[in-house]
Amino acid sequence: MSSGNLFDKYIKKTEKNLSPEQAPMIESEEAEPHDDYTPYENLLDDLGYTETLGTDNAQDRGNESPSHRLPVIREVKTIVEFDTAAEILATRKNMSKIHTGSKAFDAILGGGIETNCITEFYGSFTSGKTQLCLQLATNVALPESVGGMGGEVIYIDTEGSFRPERIIQICKSLKVEPKPILDQISVGRAHTSDIQLQMIDNIFEIAQNRNIKLVIVDSLTSTFRAEYIGKANLLERQQKLNRHVRQLSLLADQFNLSVVATNQVIAVLDGFENKVIPVGGNIVAHGSTHRIQLSKSTL
Repeated sequence: MSSGNLFDKYIKKTEKNLSPEQAPMIESEEAEPHDDYTPYENLLDDLGYTETLGTDNAQDRGNESPSHRLPVIREVKTIVEFDTAAEILATRKNMSKIHTGSKAFDAILGGGIETNCITEFYGSFTSGKTQLCLQLATNVALPESVGGMGGEVIYIDTEGSFRPERIIQICKSLKVEPKPILDQISVGRAHTSDIQLQMIDNIFEIAQNRNIKLVIVDSLTSTFRAEYIGKANLLERQQKLNRHVRQLSLLADQFNLSVVATNQVIAVLDGFENKVIPVGGNIVAHGSTHRIQLSKSTL
């Protein structure tokens, strides 16, 4: 199964009462078109669909040739599972958290960066967003014997700001050999928003067989801002950004990992004071579980 289909599986809309003309035709590589009805029938069973043939008379169905048998999807069987609030509470109490390297910061975050959610850090340039991401990546890759998680990290770099030299510095300060830590961090350079989305799609497949504990997107919105300029393109940008945030949310939930995303800001004049607000509007605001502003100290 391709990585794209892995994500689409989770966002596919329910379709009911499709006409024969609307019903999709799926052919197997081994059979000629319309030569055998079994491939489509098996696929419907695998997906949990209940299907009927494209005729209203049950007796006539047996007389139809395979080429005239068109599936009509009448109903979608959906298995819905619920957890009790007590079960969710117990899960959260046992939740592993990523330490930031600062006890005071960890206390503000309730013990560290949570799993199963998106944590967003936004702020102006040189506010420490990338530095924090590099620290988190190192902390996850460190062995458990020195306080790490012994897990893998996938780092999506959209601004070209990833610096392995900084990770080496952190490792040396902890008296840890840098090479094994660097081997645990996989970095992808996303020059466009399409590549950025495709990388997340690929992680759905990668994470099935690897111990991924943290996915970092630094930064979340830079490629979108560069490609979709002006109010005329705002709607398309927000729709695409919404899909991306949804990708990240599903990824975190399905594989019990942490997603950390940095975000750029824009300046807004409020009276006589310049204020900064994160890019992405309500789409990113609603999609992020935790949203933290970073700023340079005036001390």
